[in-house]
Amino acid sequence: MSLLLSRHAPCFSVCMERRAFERCDASIQVKYYSADDLYEGIVENVSEAGMFIRTENFLPCMKSLEVLMPLEYEIACIPVEIRRIEKMDDENLNMGVEITEPPESYLRYVQGLVYALHA
Repeated sequence: MSLLLSRHAPCFSVCMERRAFERCDASIQVKYYSADDLYEGIVENVSEAGMFIRTENFLPCMKSLEVLMPLEYEIACIPVEIRRIEKMDDENLNMGVEITEPPESYLRYVQGLVYALHA
């Protein structure tokens, strides 16, 4: 279990007024897939409703993905829909995704990060 925990960065963030849920900075290696293809990325921030993923893989035809994220006691499979894609440079893309059915374990994880911010 400590291997999974070591991938998580501390959560340091400022509440963003325009968002329904507070976002927390992160640095979590994830894998995501659609159809038969598996890709890798780094989650740079999380909230109860979405996440921001940096990746090298452009997915022009994809709308829905499954993100595999290591949590404390499991690897959660999180269904998401791509809401925006930004090309950062020749090698990196950012994806803003909305979580369509957040697993309870993911919600507990994010709520724990938000709690730690305000403790």
